[in-house]
Amino acid sequence: MTDVHHLSQATHDRLSAELEHLTSHGRTDIARKIQAARELGDLSENGDYHAAKDEQGKMEAR
Repeated sequence: MTDVHHLSQATHDRLSAELEHLTSHGRTDIARKIQAARELGDLSENGDYHAAKDEQGKMEAR
């Protein structure tokens, strides 16, 4: 059984804009952070790399 959720046009527009931002700018920004952290060397103890990967996971789950 599926649940039906009704949205106002304003909510739909806001969510659509958020999705557009996340898929265009969000992914690009996080990819840059991951690349910069990789350039620092050893990933096993690289806090910047792990933080960027966590941020990427949260954004993708969004």
